[in-house]
Amino acid sequence: MTQRLLPLLLVSIAVALNLLSAIVLKEAADMGHPALLVIVGIIMLVALINLLRVMFWAAIHRRFPLSDSYPLTSIFFPMILAISALYGESIGVGKIVGTLFITFGVVVLVTREDGATPRPGKPMMPEA
Repeated sequence: MTQRLLPLLLVSIAVALNLLSAIVLKEAADMGHPALLVIVGIIMLVALINLLRVMFWAAIHRRFPLSDSYPLTSIFFPMILAISALYGESIGVGKIVGTLFITFGVVVLVTREDGATPRPGKPMMPEA
């Protein structure tokens, strides 16, 4: 796997965790009035998913420059648009065109010549 695709893969996993959290919350909202135990379980599940996501982001930001990794989170938009369509939400031409622009931007980021380069293990900010 090339060094340019690794950040995209890692960010995709972090974004997938974010999408999973959104789906769990959407399903919970559609439940109506679940029992207290179900509500507590949902809260714990969402907290666990988001804890994993935060830990994953910490690892990503430690390894790659923020200017390379964070813009890749834009892959969230085409993914959430697809999930919205699965939930039967109205998807208009404007949303599709906007999402295509975002997707094109991600492709440009991943395929540009200077590409994402791993950081050599040094923190960006000097330690005190």
